[in-house]
Amino acid sequence: MVGIHIWRPPVTHYKPRHAVLPPSIGSSYIYMKKLPQRESDIVASCLEYFVLKNIFAFRCNTGALRTERGGFVRFGHPGAPDIFLCIKGRLIGIECKTLKGRQSPSQIAFQHNLEKAGGRYLLVRDVQDLIDQL
Repeated sequence: MVGIHIWRPPVTHYKPRHAVLPPSIGSSYIYMKKLPQRESDIVASCLEYFVLKNIFAFRCNTGALRTERGGFVRFGHPGAPDIFLCIKGRLIGIECKTLKGRQSPSQIAFQHNLEKAGGRYLLVRDVQDLIDQL
């Protein structure tokens, strides 16, 4: 099929809930329901944005792993934000949360300490929120 382009709708985080056809709008009107986003999706989107803008940023994982002997190895700093970046010599910590997500007490303490030391701490819900706060 040379020269034929098949149009596909763009991939979004929305799915049709139900079709409603108000007479004033027409037959193509569909109400959309937003799918819940995971925090890992928000982190990945933010990191992609930084790559596109050529901004130095990296993911900071925090947690613990069980060893073969049954013990735990902890890594990262408790309460550390999901992403660290540096813009114009200033350290910025970015914590990504869903619309219903809340900071833990250790994350609030880390935010306080980072801001007290002269850094910035951003709590973002999506990429547009990140762009607005930067």
